[in-house]
Amino acid sequence: MTKPRKIGNAIVIGIVFILVLFAGYDFVKNLFRKPQPESSAPQTAELKTGHVSKGENPEIPFTLARGFEIHVFAKGLRNPRTLIMSPEGTLLVSDPTNNIVTALPDKDNNGVADENRTIISGENRVHGLSFYNGELFIAGLDKVVKYGWDEARLIATRGPVLFSLPQNNNHNNRSLVFDTIGNMYLSLGSTCDVCNDAPLKGGSVLLSDFNGKTPVVFARGIRNVAFLALNPASNELWGSEMGRDNLGDNIPPDEINIIREDNDYGWPKCYGDKIHDTNFDKSKSDWNFN
Repeated sequence: MTKPRKIGNAIVIGIVFILVLFAGYDFVKNLFRKPQPESSAPQTAELKTGHVSKGENPEIPFTLARGFEIHVFAKGLRNPRTLIMSPEGTLLVSDPTNNIVTALPDKDNNGVADENRTIISGENRVHGLSFYNGELFIAGLDKVVKYGWDEARLIATRGPVLFSLPQNNNHNNRSLVFDTIGNMYLSLGSTCDVCNDAPLKGGSVLLSDFNGKTPVVFARGIRNVAFLALNPASNELWGSEMGRDNLGDNIPPDEINIIREDNDYGWPKCYGDKIHDTNFDKSKSDWNFN
């Protein structure tokens, strides 16, 4: 009576062995399988209204992860720089080379601008754009100006000059941003590649209220903060900084700094992550960079 039981056990063991063998085969096959590249073709994604984008494919060598899409939203903008959304969702873009600000409405939400409408012209190298309390603030080479904004008609009406900025023919693209309580932060690029700039002339970030009252130095030692942004979770000020020239193709690395009040970020005595710039600063003393 023991023979059938032995045969049954053998059959069970054989089945288990076969299952393990196949599982092991699949494991080894997957282990040595070459990963398949994501499709380089743009993936079509529906926009929030259910419309499918009609934008052209850009002629740039982008490879996107599956599920993402890239297409041309607007063209013919010449030298676009700062991008912001109006409170009602219209994209605005500055062009400091041509001294204009353009509105790019997409009223049917098909992912393509309906038109390129110039809303500001004639300012002196307008670059920075920001909204606060429904009004549009712009930063040009030599001043900060407030504009009234009419979303329905896409019209910007020039208001008062809030304060003047020092003339600068070097790093002259000013950026500005507001925090949630109306503090205005403004970048002031250096007047030189590497030199001892007075903070109110360059190499700093200024602070004012939304009325432009008495701008003061918020942070210094920042050679050229090309763009500013507020972290929406922490309300921290972030800035992208361009390092000095003439040290080689890969030196110094550009930075994104969390910019805090009264901090000195080291320029012109250092670059990168607290690297002493001995080409400019010949002193042997250690300097305590924040």
